[in-house]
Amino acid sequence: TPLSAREERLTVLNKLLLPLLRAARRYHHVWRLAHASNAAAAPARVTNTSTYTVAFVTLELPGSHPLTIAYYISAQHSRPLSPKQLTQRIRQLRRILSKSRPPAGDVVYALYAPAGLTRGAKKIAHYHMLLYAQSPEKLAKRIALYLRNRYEKLLERVKGRKIWGALPLLLYSLSTLASELGAEIRETLNPDWVIRAAERGDTVT
Repeated sequence: TPLSAREERLTVLNKLLLPLLRAARRYHHVWRLAHASNAAAAPARVTNTSTYTVAFVTLELPGSHPLTIAYYISAQHSRPLSPKQLTQRIRQLRRILSKSRPPAGDVVYALYAPAGLTRGAKKIAHYHMLLYAQSPEKLAKRIALYLRNRYEKLLERVKGRKIWGALPLLLYSLSTLASELGAEIRETLNPDWVIRAAERGDTVT
């Protein structure tokens, strides 16, 4: 029934969104301790349709554009999504996002499809750089790996350099988000070090 499909989508969304919101609260606390004057009023904002088919979470990041993760939650179990179905869903996702005061920042598109995608649909997903999975846990992990990759690239660029201000806070935010979603972080940052580096500067070893 439509109600059971709605409940399924809500359950999936909770598994995807709650870790992000927990991480956002953690790094926002450190952000406020280090830079109370310029910390965002709220670290995350969630928007969703009434059926929970489409949802967006916009994460405010220190010293960076906001990051929006746009989810399409499918409840189709009968067969994998075809290229035509996937194209329709991508268009719907982008259309709803464009009407929801899209932020000036990065957007990651993510799809939960319990029956998977056909071979042709997978090619379309790769072309559109769409993250997809058949379980919320696997989808969360794919988003976590994207965030970890962004964190590690930034960390590598600043190794051996003295950093201060928003940069250590951004590193901490990205690593916290990735970790909360299930990625293993080889080089974690201590919150006390992050606050000290943000306020007075310190070298990344």
